[in-house]
Order: sequence, then C-alpha cells, then structure tokens
Amino acid sequence: MDDSGRNAGRRFLNWLFISGHRRAVTVALAVTVYLAMLGLTLVEPVDARRILTEQNTVQMLLNTLLSGVILLVSIVVSINSLVVSQELAPIGSQHERVVESWDFREEAAQFVDGAVSPADPSGFLLTIMEAVRSELDELEERASDLDGEPKIAVTEYVETTRDGLSGTESVLQTAEFGSFDEALFGPAYDPSPYIDDGRALYSDSSDLPESVGQSLNDIVTALQYFATAREYFKTVYYKREFSYLSRDLLYTGLPAILLISYVLLAVDGIRIAGSTLGVDNLFLFLTFAYVVALTPFLVLTSYTLRAAIVSENTITAGAFIIEE
Repeated sequence: MDDSGRNAGRRFLNWLFISGHRRAVTVALAVTVYLAMLGLTLVEPVDARRILTEQNTVQMLLNTLLSGVILLVSIVVSINSLVVSQELAPIGSQHERVVESWDFREEAAQFVDGAVSPADPSGFLLTIMEAVRSELDELEERASDLDGEPKIAVTEYVETTRDGLSGTESVLQTAEFGSFDEALFGPAYDPSPYIDDGRALYSDSSDLPESVGQSLNDIVTALQYFATAREYFKTVYYKREFSYLSRDLLYTGLPAILLISYVLLAVDGIRIAGSTLGVDNLFLFLTFAYVVALTPFLVLTSYTLRAAIVSENTITAGAFIIEE
C-alpha cells in the first residue's frame, strides 16, 4: 500500500475513533451493518418468507433485541441520574469548587507571566506548552556553558522533552475554541517521565549552576500544571460525553422500541412483494428493522470507542510511570 492509501486509512480511523461526530459514526456503523447483511444474503440467500411462515426465528430475535434495548436505555439513564445527583451539592461546596478552579488558573497565569490564562482547554494547555518550550530554550542556553557529563545529561533532557511537546502542540494549535476533544485525543503525551527526569536532574543540581537548577524546577512545575489540567479536562469531558450518550440513547431507543413492537405485532401479516437488485423486499424490510433495533447498541459502541481511546491516550499514574 502506498503512502496515500496509508494516510487515507489513518484519516478514516482517526475519524472513526476520535474526530468524527458520534451521530455520524453511528449512522456509518448502521449503514455498514445493513450492507453487510445484504452482502451475506447475496453469498448465501435467505428465504425470508419461509422463515416468517415456518419458523419463529424473527420473533425470537426481535424479542431479544427489544428486551436488550429497554434494559440498555434503563441502565444508562439510571447511571446518568446518579452522575447528575453528584452535581447537586450545597452552595458551599459549589463555591469551593469554583474558587479552586479560578485559583488554579491564576497560579498558572502567574507562572506563564500572563494576566489571565486562557479559559478554553486547548488554549490553556497550549499556553502551558509554550511556557515549557520557552523554559527549555532558556535551559539549553544556560547549559551551553557546561562541560562533560552534566552538559550531556541536560542536553538529552532538553531534546527528549522538546520532541514530546511537538506532537501535542500541533494538535492543540488546530483545536477549536472550547473543545477538549483534540487536546485529549492527540498523540499520547504523558509528562510523567519528563517530570521524573527533570526532578532527578534538579536533585543532582548541586553540581550545576543555580540558574540551570531554577530552569529545571520551572520546567517540572509547568509540566505538573499540564498534567493536572489535562486530568481535570478529561473528567469534565467524560461527564459531557456521558450526558450526550444518554440523550442519544433516548433519541434512538424510543423509535427502536416502537418499530420492533410494530414488527412483532404485524409479523404474521406482513405482505411485501417484489425484489430490488435481486434481493427480496421483505428481507430488505426485516434487515432495516434489525438495524434500527441495533441502533442504540451502535450509539453505545461509537461513544465507548472514543472514550476508550481517550483513556488509553491520556492514561497517567501521576508521580508514577506505567510501561505499556
């Protein structure tokens, strides 16, 4: 496969798992399931009319799907109610939470020498990244006067940390205002190793000039701000995604229940004649009903895929380092 084909494949996977609107991904999955069913019937034809008259396979399948849809919607809505109940805190707790978030922003603003740090997630993280890069440049300049092993160690730390910043910065710069998605879904950037390495160098800074030690301390502090903010944004993101999931499950669950119920009631009297492109129209209708019944599960799949990728790309152990 040439580079253009691989790039197209990566773009498609990125859209499927990350950037694509979850409703669009759900529709794409539904169309895929529908076409897959049609493809299978072309390989091994299914006599839909005989199945309806001689077997209860369709009824059993739809009954199972009906029970599953009702159970799925009920569980997710119940969990969503529990999540919402956690937000119903006393005014003192709400005030404390808001003040803590503002205090964090003000501390970050003072660190990056700004009046106010950006309010949008991508802008905030990008500001921290720019501060880290500025400190790395300053550290590199200060380390130019060093000799021997200390200079090698500091230079390697600067290069590895700078390389780690590049992928994340490119994603943050293209993120839309107020969006966490791109900031969280970009190339996995776990600052824990760089924080740990920086602290190790800082602890050995007795052999280094004071200015170098101060630069190392500033870099570690900035990376800690980044890690803290990203974890907070991820928490907010999960809450938002779960509310979207609950809403879309309700939107798709009711039509699915209605259509499944209708087909179950009318299955013995369905009279759909003719065929389209060699496929029995009755089979086309039953396949459509099947896909509609699966839609809530496809909604759950689309959201779960992205949540899993976010969790994988932003997994952190704080002060500890977890190897893959």
